[in-house]
Amino acid sequence: FGMMSMVFGYPILKLNARFLGHNLSTFLVYMWSRYHEGMQVKMFEVHTTRAELLPWYFLLQTFLLEGEPPLLDFLGIVFGHIYHHFNTVGVLRAPESVVRWYKESESAKPI
Repeated sequence: FGMMSMVFGYPILKLNARFLGHNLSTFLVYMWSRYHEGMQVKMFEVHTTRAELLPWYFLLQTFLLEGEPPLLDFLGIVFGHIYHHFNTVGVLRAPESVVRWYKESESAKPI
């Protein structure tokens, strides 16, 4: 979802995405931080912050160290939030045929 939304979303928004890997990692960090809310994360052995603030910390880091507006990082966070919301509400589900196939598969059975 993250990769496809970035590949199709950036041309629609008329943005030049130079490196999608950095933005995809921002998406993944946002997803990780939403599933681990409240966890304490040590930042570069300097200070400790909560996991839900980690994507915003990296957004600020992009602004301070690279000297450019972190618009693409922000869009990675936005796409991550959209995915998390759709996943929480239940809009994103695997098709029933895929679920049945997985449950009937030999490789999915416990050892």
